[in-house]
Amino acid sequence: GRSIGDNRRINIVSESLCDDTLTRLKPSLEKHIGCDIIEVNPGIGIWSEKLHNVLKPRTHIIFEADHRLYQPILQPLLDAPGSTFKLIPKSGLVWGHMEKALSDEYLPHQEPLVRGDPRLEKPNDTLLFVANLGHYPKRSFKGFSSMANLVLYQFMSALRTHSLFQRYGQVRMLIWVDNDEKDTILPQSISFRRKAAIEAEISCEKIQVVAASTTRNTFPRDHNLELQSTRLAYEKMDKMGIRTPQGRESSCLEELISGVPSDLRKPGSVGTSVSFLEELRGLEAQYAAGKLGDWEYINPSARRSRIRGESPELSRLRKLRYLEKFQQRKFEKREGMKTELDEIFALQREVHATRQPEQRQALEEVLKHRTDAWKGRLDGLDEDSFDNTMAYLDNGRIFERKPQSLMWDRRDYEPLKVRADEFLPMREMCLLDIQPKSLWPVLQENFPDNYDALEYILSQLLIIPSQNICRGLSALAPGAYDYLIAECPSLTDPTKGGSLDVE
Repeated sequence: GRSIGDNRRINIVSESLCDDTLTRLKPSLEKHIGCDIIEVNPGIGIWSEKLHNVLKPRTHIIFEADHRLYQPILQPLLDAPGSTFKLIPKSGLVWGHMEKALSDEYLPHQEPLVRGDPRLEKPNDTLLFVANLGHYPKRSFKGFSSMANLVLYQFMSALRTHSLFQRYGQVRMLIWVDNDEKDTILPQSISFRRKAAIEAEISCEKIQVVAASTTRNTFPRDHNLELQSTRLAYEKMDKMGIRTPQGRESSCLEELISGVPSDLRKPGSVGTSVSFLEELRGLEAQYAAGKLGDWEYINPSARRSRIRGESPELSRLRKLRYLEKFQQRKFEKREGMKTELDEIFALQREVHATRQPEQRQALEEVLKHRTDAWKGRLDGLDEDSFDNTMAYLDNGRIFERKPQSLMWDRRDYEPLKVRADEFLPMREMCLLDIQPKSLWPVLQENFPDNYDALEYILSQLLIIPSQNICRGLSALAPGAYDYLIAECPSLTDPTKGGSLDVE
């Protein structure tokens, strides 16, 4: 017969995952003990019950649209002696239904605050929002790649406008989403840092990934850069006494703790995790042990003789050796370009600090010559190599800034690793811990007009994310480039992340 619920929803079915996650969160959850909880899509309720037992909330409102499917499972929670669970058999993602719960009837201990009340700009630890937005397969919805992306966008908007449950002050949110969805607001690579991510940084004090798959399948950063990022998080964890349960370590954390590179190579030899390397090392070991035989040559005495015959394994070994050399050459070329770029920025800083006109002019001529030569090498790359090289250089440059530009690189801890079999259907999810903060004073002033201006600037600059500063600012309005380049001196200050060359 016809399904009585949405069969694309992802449920958390692992008690051990819930236990490990709550143990990781426990120090920061203590301030919420006895709070009110608003939860959307509890599903089978394992996560809901575990969180409830830790926080012992005075009210725990659960919105469940598929109540005919899940209410029999949730009923014991509702019927327990002294239960503070309250089921609303509606979708909590329909704001009209959500408004029903934001009332004295359901939240008698919460006080709605009016605009201008200073308490709106302070954390409200007496209220916690929890949701599960996991769906698989995903479907695009109203111009967004998925319903979860749309809802995250609306939650971020609510932070800024103090709407929905954010009318009670700054309310922390714990949200489960499909593992790939987190890149929208918490990118791990500059390639994904678009408008939504920048707005999230402006609106949130922290966005932590508590648990996730910890592996990346699309647009991964350089492996050594990921190791450096993990090392920063690991050092923070060590200072705070945070431990990771066995089996919950990410691949990078395992590599750091064990000291054994994940792909059995010396770090830095190729510059990124390459899937064929493990296979190559295995074949090399078999060849060294004499298990693969040897090549037959037409003229064995010649320095370079054509191969007469080889086994399939030897053929594969030969191809992988060539591939490793090719990757090594690419890596060395890219590293050479990064070294040259670092030297160019060092020269820019020297020019910026030089006040003597003649000396400055001489340095500018050297800088121009080196910059032109470097750009010439870059322009000589094919399209794929150009894009990969630029992403590598940009990721490296923003990581080296202090503090790091990506919120991901400023995380307090490495996420716990989840497994697909801990969810039903078997699709890895991640838990986002979103902690709001106040907007910059200039954005709070004359709200929302000033914020609308920022949104317009971001939208225009990110139509073509790879465009240079000159082109991007010029597209804002006639004369915008000349005005803004004078008003924002940090754009051309190489000591503050800017560049003397904005073209």
